[in-house]
Amino acid sequence: MATEYRVELGINLKAATMPRTNPNMRLFPLQDALVNVTDADSPKPAWYTGLKPGDTMTFRLVDISNLSQSDGPMASYPTLVLADFIFTDPNLGNNVSPFVEQVTGWTFGERQLLPSPAYSLNPDQKLLSWDICPENANGATHRRVELAKPKKGDRQRFVNLAVVIWAKRDGFIDQFIFDPEIIINEADGGKGETV
Repeated sequence: MATEYRVELGINLKAATMPRTNPNMRLFPLQDALVNVTDADSPKPAWYTGLKPGDTMTFRLVDISNLSQSDGPMASYPTLVLADFIFTDPNLGNNVSPFVEQVTGWTFGERQLLPSPAYSLNPDQKLLSWDICPENANGATHRRVELAKPKKGDRQRFVNLAVVIWAKRDGFIDQFIFDPEIIINEADGGKGETV
């Protein structure tokens, strides 16, 4: 049975720069959480190793800058640009797609105020959020994408995801980065499917 997941990327505009990086680049971390949203009434945290072929995924950016404050979003909000959103084979380093659909690009959806199962301090707390929408070769956007089966002979599939988001602030371009490894089809003990 397929499960629907959402990757929620938390951007903290008040985060400290990452240590031991070039100060001219101003690198900051993005936080991440995988959420099982199959049961819409009670979405819950999930693990990247529980993914399997046929599961669907959506992606969302969530502003976690003011989690413990009630003053709402900043008066002067920086411009956010999705600079890179790429999947690679960890062994070869080349671009791969773990999805059934052909994805040729990614864009931000409209800014919304929504609760986040991963980051909201209570179920009613709404945070600034943007859906990250996959596009196909014709420029049409999908809401979700489906994980494909591993290639013939593969027992599991390992995919690195790299996300880079730029925030234009005070004459600088701050780079927020995120790079987890996603493992597809480990939940069955590594038996996998013969395709």
